[in-house]
Amino acid sequence: MSAWKIQMDRGLAMLSRHNPVEAVRLLERALADCPAERGADLHRICFYLGIALNRAGHSQTAIRSWLSCS
Repeated sequence: MSAWKIQMDRGLAMLSRHNPVEAVRLLERALADCPAERGADLHRICFYLGIALNRAGHSQTAIRSWLSCS
């Protein structure tokens, strides 16, 4: 399994455990490492990164994340 996929899975796990700050950190790393040709995965990471940012109290940054993946 790719490193970015592992980070994404861990980030989603942290999001489900109500730890949005750690989820943001992990999802940002996944986004940075995900290959550009994996468009659907990049879209998914951006979507969940937006959710984590919103839950962490960064609603404006969450909106930018969602807009970048649309």
